[in-house]
Amino acid sequence: MTGRSRLKRRSDVLRGQSLSARKHRSFLVANAQHGLCHIIYCSDGFCRMSGYSRAETMQRAAVCDFLHGPLTSQHAINVVKEALEAGVERHFEILYYRKDGTKFLCSEVIAPIKSEIDDICLYIINFEDLTALPTPEEEESSSNIQQSKCIDTIDKNVIAYNHMT
Repeated sequence: MTGRSRLKRRSDVLRGQSLSARKHRSFLVANAQHGLCHIIYCSDGFCRMSGYSRAETMQRAAVCDFLHGPLTSQHAINVVKEALEAGVERHFEILYYRKDGTKFLCSEVIAPIKSEIDDICLYIINFEDLTALPTPEEEESSSNIQQSKCIDTIDKNVIAYNHMT
């Protein structure tokens, strides 16, 4: 394989990964021009994560009160409201509820987008579902199982090799 074809193949692989990653991104775009910051776009990833359709999400307030539930922290809700009112970037974790009522822990980033005259015109709000991530204990357990399988495979191969000699 030539250097050029290797670069092309690597580029194709990276392009495939970025297309795949884009499908799963969960974000909203909200209009900052009108006090309530209404949602003007939501990604497919957000619809999958929340269980709400695009039609059900559009034109709602960017504070995402439709995702709040009985265990959603009032402090976290205030962080969202204050970030949108002050026009500042914030990163925090909040407990949200899907349309079907299931809880999910979410890492949220609110980022203001400024116009050429330095006015905040939009907000991009990014969401990452943390409930799907394994806990450190689960990661360690999974790692131990993988190591055990690897050692078993090595042992079987060594035994098979020794048997053949």
